Amino acid sequence: MNMLIRRRFLARTLVALAAMATIVGAGVSAASAFTYTSGDVLYVAYVSPSGPNYIVDIGPRTVFVSATTTFTLPDVIASDLNGVLGASAANIWVGLFGVLSPSTRDGIIAANGAATDFDLSTANILGAVNQIDSFGGGVASFSVAVPSGDPRAGKFASSGATGSYQSTLDASVQGSLGNNVAWNVETQLSNASGARITAPVNIPFYKTIRNTFTGVQSRSVIGFFKLNPDGTLTYSPDADGDFIPDDIDLCPGVSSPDNTDVDGDGHAPACDCDPTNGTVWAIPTEVPSLSFTDGTHNAWTAPANLGGTAPAYDVLRATRALTTGTAPALTCSQPDLLVLMATDAAIPPLGSAFYYLIRAGNACGEGLAGTQSSGLPLPAPACP
Repeated sequence: MNMLIRRRFLARTLVALAAMATIVGAGVSAASAFTYTSGDVLYVAYVSPSGPNYIVDIGPRTVFVSATTTFTLPDVIASDLNGVLGASAANIWVGLFGVLSPSTRDGIIAANGAATDFDLSTANILGAVNQIDSFGGGVASFSVAVPSGDPRAGKFASSGATGSYQSTLDASVQGSLGNNVAWNVETQLSNASGARITAPVNIPFYKTIRNTFTGVQSRSVIGFFKLNPDGTLTYSPDADGDFIPDDIDLCPGVSSPDNTDVDGDGHAPACDCDPTNGTVWAIPTEVPSLSFTDGTHNAWTAPANLGGTAPAYDVLRATRALTTGTAPALTCSQPDLLVLMATDAAIPPLGSAFYYLIRAGNACGEGLAGTQSSGLPLPAPACP
């Protein structure tokens, strides 16, 4: 009888403890599974000045440095941002940054800078690297799980929490990565009245290196984030910094916001010498080589950049006495040939030789006939 009473008492106690655990669990967030490796890029959204933080590891630096096309960051989830910060929270800021060179520790990647050489020259990159790693480790150690349970994200209840963004990196100057960089790595997501941005915002993403021991210093834009009103992100490679993704940029290497192509030749106006003519877009480059098949026939190779669909070629000829060292004067021998060969039955005077150069051109203009040892273009006449 006593044994039965004990068993019933123990069973009731276990049920009570289970109920208590359920009640406590409903009010306490589980520990975050957030992990951080030096070189990962971090997304931070927080309510300024003292609100909660939402932090996401959005991937290794190599994903962004070597990107070839636009992609969405799947771990930045709108419902998590709203669940952590509040759907109508005012004064939300978003920061993006990471370590570029974990081994040499002399480079970072960050939103909005360094936009000038002066900004880079005054930056303490080593300090920024150490601060970013300290923050990433703090998120892994002290953050708690976000509402979705995404293992690549964590949250802090307030800016004053140990390991939070403001307590680790933002304590001195907003967005300065522990006061180590002069540019602001943050972008505002909402105004002070609580209204979110009404349209996506493009955020340039730079890689910067500054090594005070070797003297190496460089900065370049590598792409851009598109920050949506709900806090989600896409990333696009953009080496020329014009907010047109590289894979659809019709004028790569030139920073120009106009990506239109009225004439359908595959080139935007900044890279098109005649935006209304679909057969040309640039002056052809130099003809690389010329050879003779016999005494009267010669042929050449096309320029590396034709500049259009059908360049025309001028054959330039000069007569030079074999006993003189003076530069021969070129004349127009055959203009506007549409093939890569020519025939010339003329015979040079006794004691002389013919010299030939080929020049490509189109409606945009004439290309180079060649260059002198000084690097200057060879003087060449116009062809009718």
